[in-house]
Amino acid sequence: MSRLREEFHVKKQMKGKVFSDTNVFIYFFSSIYLDKKEISSKIIKASFKFDRICVRYQVIQEFSNVMLTKAQPPMKKQDISSFIDIILDPICSFYPSIDFYKNALKLREKNKLSYYDSLVALAALELECDCLLSEDFNDGTKINKLKIINPFKISNQKVLNLFL
Repeated sequence: MSRLREEFHVKKQMKGKVFSDTNVFIYFFSSIYLDKKEISSKIIKASFKFDRICVRYQVIQEFSNVMLTKAQPPMKKQDISSFIDIILDPICSFYPSIDFYKNALKLREKNKLSYYDSLVALAALELECDCLLSEDFNDGTKINKLKIINPFKISNQKVLNLFL
């Protein structure tokens, strides 16, 4: 595919919904990975401008757990609560049914994913997202119509700028 055609396809794809994985929000508070913190900040700011970035409640759970137990120093519970209220709750748009978990098992098997990754991918698919921002999946792969993009990979910055 020609470079121009590929860029057009990417621009078209970036007009749809974008699902963000937990690591985007965790890096926002990093004092070590400043480049990732800057990218995370751009994505979070974009969530205020565009009604396209979404998460599921699992992202809120993982974010809270990591910030309480692994962050150095651990984040204060009132700060986590504020971040949830201001940033995560407004973009949280997926609350699964029991069938969701059964379907995640099928997606896991079909795509050879970990169970938790299958939950993330299936939520993005059910929300009809075009892309999933995560460094935990293989960058550039597709799961059905869902394109995986590692937002922290240098070569993906041009793609990210199309929707930020």
